[in-house]
Amino acid sequence: MKKKWVAVVLSFLFPGLGHIYLGRFPIGITLIVLTVGSWVLGQVVNPVIGLIYFVLWIFAMIHSAKITREINAQMQR
Repeated sequence: MKKKWVAVVLSFLFPGLGHIYLGRFPIGITLIVLTVGSWVLGQVVNPVIGLIYFVLWIFAMIHSAKITREINAQMQR
């Protein structure tokens, strides 16, 4: 069984890491690429684009908690 708190803390540290911990590599890598891209664009183009980073950060934490519940429910069957 995967621990929800580990997935959420990893996602808190960097969006995508919690998904990689859960074995959801495609979405984890996608979140990492989008996070880095939004940060770079926020620095280079327009700081408002940096808000995308914040949205991804929140999404990653919530989604990793949800996915952990689903994975653990499947393992108990």
